[in-house]
Amino acid sequence: MNCVQEKIPVVAIIGRPNVGKSTLFNRLIGQRKTIVERMSGTTRDRIYADLMWGGKWIKLVDTGGVDFLSPDRISKAVMDQTNIAIAEAEIILFVCDVKDGVVGLDEEISMFLRKSNKRVFLVVNRADNDKLSEEAIEFYQLGLGEPYPISAMHGTGIGELLDEITANFYKLPTPAPIAKAIKVAIVGKPNVGKSSFLNCLLNEERVIVNDIPGTTRDSVDIFFKKDDVVFLLIDTAGIRHLRKIKTVVDVYGISRAKASIRRCDVSLILIDGMEGLRRDDLRILKSVIDEGKGCVIAVNKWDLVKEVTTENYEKAFRVKAPFAAFAPIIFTSALIGENVLSAIDAVKKVASCYSTTVKTGELNRVLGLIWKTNPRSKHGKEIKLYYATQVGTKPPSFLLFVGDKEPIKKKYLRYLEGQLRKKFNFAGTPIRINFGMKRKTIKSNQPNGKKGKRGRKKSLLP
Repeated sequence: MNCVQEKIPVVAIIGRPNVGKSTLFNRLIGQRKTIVERMSGTTRDRIYADLMWGGKWIKLVDTGGVDFLSPDRISKAVMDQTNIAIAEAEIILFVCDVKDGVVGLDEEISMFLRKSNKRVFLVVNRADNDKLSEEAIEFYQLGLGEPYPISAMHGTGIGELLDEITANFYKLPTPAPIAKAIKVAIVGKPNVGKSSFLNCLLNEERVIVNDIPGTTRDSVDIFFKKDDVVFLLIDTAGIRHLRKIKTVVDVYGISRAKASIRRCDVSLILIDGMEGLRRDDLRILKSVIDEGKGCVIAVNKWDLVKEVTTENYEKAFRVKAPFAAFAPIIFTSALIGENVLSAIDAVKKVASCYSTTVKTGELNRVLGLIWKTNPRSKHGKEIKLYYATQVGTKPPSFLLFVGDKEPIKKKYLRYLEGQLRKKFNFAGTPIRINFGMKRKTIKSNQPNGKKGKRGRKKSLLP
């Protein structure tokens, strides 16, 4: 069990708060992956992305703003993350702001970086015109060599900078595509232990853990391998009700979390075992199922729960969330590592069910028996089931052709879902069932000139 290691040079973006590091990161990778906001401290965790330039791959790392003097715990945790990024990087992009000029914190960071013995590119951002580009000469005083004036916002100087960064790199094979990995979004309301769970799984301080709700803001992608199966783990910001959102950064973070759910295969939904199932938990669970995603429920902090058995807890959970009766429940503790790997095993099983394809013949045989045992009737007359086929996976989706679909109610639909789930072991995944009318056939004109007769096809199922 280990994180997937690609032999790609790591380039870390370092700098004080609000100099445009995330804007540069987004410009380099060609998409808005990290949150950009005119508020210092927006980026906190290390954000990774693979970038190819001139046939050469680099792994780019965005980091939080460095502030040596700030006493708060978040700033210290950001610094820890930055130190890890510097340690694993071959090259460091030290970003400054030409409009601010050289400030005291820039000087402190430059001294800090010189001690790292890493190759440093001095990137002077917001050089939006020739005059500002000329003013970048001031940054020679930092003792890090030639400054590279750029505008991350407008793209000026980016190509030249990438040419210099990759000049001594070798061309490497394309990394294993993300499509081969099981995409797992780790979701939940704030402060349920998502980042602690991820760090426990990876056995390192990969993301910032703090008891202040809302510590994670960006969605962080991390490759992880267990038993030769590759997972793409996506740590997300805590999802809360709209009325509890206080800042625009919170809006961005929650938007990213919801986008992560849309692109995942399985959502690992963390519940605070001490608090029990709350309204925000139910909303998150329902949104995952509505998106048609597989789901595994991890009741975290279980080591703190006393005088309640797992059986009673699960029974109460099923009563409150009957719409998620198919989702497996794992009782975990990220603090002591209890059942964390078991949750990943459950994710692997659900991902397999999520992609299951049922052979048409077997599907029709099973549905025929289900329908015969409990046929859907209208005014005492049986509605015939003619044919069934699977029309998609992720989630498994089926189309049933019937004689009359109007009287088929949600209750019977849930019955069919339950039977299909039982027969084909669709653990942890929603099922989509739609109905179509079997067309009546009209025979072609007969040679004797008589009109063709309308006739119904006989049911293909017993």
